[in-house]
Amino acid sequence: MADSHLHAEPAHERYVFSATPEGGTQLVVHLQSWDDGFTDFLNDTWPKALQRLKTLSESTH
Repeated sequence: MADSHLHAEPAHERYVFSATPEGGTQLVVHLQSWDDGFTDFLNDTWPKALQRLKTLSESTH
């Protein structure tokens, strides 16, 4: 993928955390303007990032 293609349009991520009736937390991720060329990247990095978010959200510090 050419660098010029990567900068053609900004991509945005929005993370929304909300409490569930069971006392847990629901995470909804909204993506805007993501190029399909990022699918492999997201499939590789999101599980790691979501685990980090889980760790941070459950931390007592």
